[in-house]
Amino acid sequence: MDSKPGESLASPASSHWARDGSDAATRPRCKEKNRDAARKSRRKQTERADLLHEELQFLERSNAALEAEIASLRTESQRYTAALQDHEPRCTRFICFHCRAYHKNAVHA
Repeated sequence: MDSKPGESLASPASSHWARDGSDAATRPRCKEKNRDAARKSRRKQTERADLLHEELQFLERSNAALEAEIASLRTESQRYTAALQDHEPRCTRFICFHCRAYHKNAVHA
């Protein structure tokens, strides 16, 4: 890269500051504002990640509790099904699902 007489080797960023007429005090202020904005953005991102992590933990606990309840209800259902199957052969009465009435050893036609 050859430089011509009178051409500056300054970086594009530094030439920007020279072109727009900014003084030496403005640049540090802008850099500080940018650092503050970046810091605020990182803090908000961390807070969001923390909230998502807390929500994940809550949902995992809730899911585990619901799975335990499902298992308990399945066990209860199996117990009732077994009791009903044990009872049906000896039952002398049954509910007719057509008329919702009790019958004694009769089949609804």
